[in-house]
Amino acid sequence: MVYLFHMKQHPLHLKAVDLSKTFLTTEKELVVTLQEVEKEKVFLLMGYPSMHSYCTLALGLSDSQAYTFVSVSRTCVKAPLLHKAIQTGEVSVSKARRIVSVLSKETESLWVEKASQLTSRELEREVVKVNPRELVKEAIVPIANNLSKMTLSLTHEEEKFVRETLELLSKNAKTPLTLSQSVLKLCQFYRSKKDPIQKAERAMAKPVKLGTCKKIDVIPTHVRHQVNHRDKGLCRLKLPNGKPCLSSRWTDAHHIKLRSQGGTHTLDNLVTLCKAHHRMIHSHHHH
Repeated sequence: MVYLFHMKQHPLHLKAVDLSKTFLTTEKELVVTLQEVEKEKVFLLMGYPSMHSYCTLALGLSDSQAYTFVSVSRTCVKAPLLHKAIQTGEVSVSKARRIVSVLSKETESLWVEKASQLTSRELEREVVKVNPRELVKEAIVPIANNLSKMTLSLTHEEEKFVRETLELLSKNAKTPLTLSQSVLKLCQFYRSKKDPIQKAERAMAKPVKLGTCKKIDVIPTHVRHQVNHRDKGLCRLKLPNGKPCLSSRWTDAHHIKLRSQGGTHTLDNLVTLCKAHHRMIHSHHHH
């Protein structure tokens, strides 16, 4: 006969209980603290271009953890019932993350109640009924050496549009193209037209035509091409960890010596910055 002893006082069990309580308390406090960090722009003051980069680089959270805490903390600012439920322990941060996409002022009470009563699996099913896109997490993930998988969801209208576009690509190529080949061709076409780096490379290969710029506050096109070619469209400001930001979204050309101080539109007086760091630097100058 086998006897099962319920050792409620086992030291490892007690330690696990204490750590669990600490974790749950800490995640509630982190939600509130991140709200204050964003409100006071602390992440910018410390040199980070976004809340996500602050959470991953300064706090050491994973990408998914950073996304969860940032999205929940932002939602709680406009959803007082959810904020209260998290702080009282009725709803965990992970459950709160599941209902962020379907939460509205009108449905907040209903979804907070569901999050507090249903299991995570049951809650996911309820969310998918309202927002089917939640069933598919858009992502590009590595699956083998030099091979990744892209996952996304499409409405019937979007699928029809995509299929028609793929047909046009195949006709133009005079051969049937796979979905991956078609996506690659679309990206190549778009980048050839819109990528400032490719534009700069083409411009650098041609003789520079120096003309008179009618607007003295506009960086001449050939100089802007030189900046893009040198910086590759990446933010060059150094983060607190000593590494460059390298953000490529929404970048600007910044005058190291400001125009108001006599700075010129020359290559050595210009550097690429993301919009967040650009605003931060100008804010420091104004103060």
